[in-house]
Amino acid sequence: MRLSSHQLRVETGHWAQITFEQRTCEYNTGIQSEHHILLSCPRSQTKISTGKLQQSVRTVSAQLADYCRLILNLYRT
Repeated sequence: MRLSSHQLRVETGHWAQITFEQRTCEYNTGIQSEHHILLSCPRSQTKISTGKLQQSVRTVSAQLADYCRLILNLYRT
């Protein structure tokens, strides 16, 4: 997300020259940004409660940890 390579409206609206205020999420509860999706969007909160997002975060965290170990091992040699 930090590279702006996502499909959230905060970014795609920028490409399409849509005003910032019009880049709302499909639930119309706020600007569809990284912060909104992760912390306040009703759709995301539903996924969090069902565990799907939590499982995804664990998977990505494990992959990131493996990647970091690989990088550290490359620097040690």
